[in-house]
Amino acid sequence: MSSEWDDLEAEARAATEDRGQRCAVDVFLSSLLPYDADIVRGVLANPGISNTGLHRAFRKRAGDAAPSAWSIGRHRREDCRCTKGAR
Repeated sequence: MSSEWDDLEAEARAATEDRGQRCAVDVFLSSLLPYDADIVRGVLANPGISNTGLHRAFRKRAGDAAPSAWSIGRHRREDCRCTKGAR
């Protein structure tokens, strides 16, 4: 007997593998010169700086291209598309 659910496992696997668009922090880092991106990565790794503080500093320098504090937090927790895909 055939059901519309027969392909569920294959569909779920494809959706898991297709991570789609990168996170906003990865897009932001890609827009920077390599030297500047290394500086930003170093600051992102500093747990003493809040996500909101980072967002405000990025926004001051990059305007609307700056990732949100929420995106920064997910990236730092490795709970975003680019960090989950790299595991």
